[in-house]
Amino acid sequence: MALLALAGADDLAARARQVRDALLRGDQVAARDGVERLYRTVRRSWLLRWSLRGVLVLGQSDLERHGLPEGCRGDAYDRLLSMVQRVRVEVGGTGPVLVDDGVFPWQMVPHLVTGLELATVRLAVASLSLGPFPVAQEVRHA
Repeated sequence: MALLALAGADDLAARARQVRDALLRGDQVAARDGVERLYRTVRRSWLLRWSLRGVLVLGQSDLERHGLPEGCRGDAYDRLLSMVQRVRVEVGGTGPVLVDDGVFPWQMVPHLVTGLELATVRLAVASLSLGPFPVAQEVRHA
């Protein structure tokens, strides 16, 4: 999770990579244990909460105005918890099922981050957990 690394939580970012690697190896037990430890640590981290609270706060009206998925609601800390919770549910069935409610519209990023400082923009964009940038289709003329 890039957001953890950008927020200066290198140890937690390394732990998230270990969970990812365990999933890629097919080691469900290690992945489940790792994500549970990650979730507890993220929830208890006052430094992460302090660093990410208030970064790109999006309410219901913002979601509707910009056509954003429900998973973007809240601030960067809320979105971080949501990301980790989503992995928890997928790996071990722990907690309520979270709906991945759509693709983030890349064209909205500039509208959301205009006026923010560069460091805040980096945190804000990482908290949105964007998918790959859509590649323009190459047009061939015959």
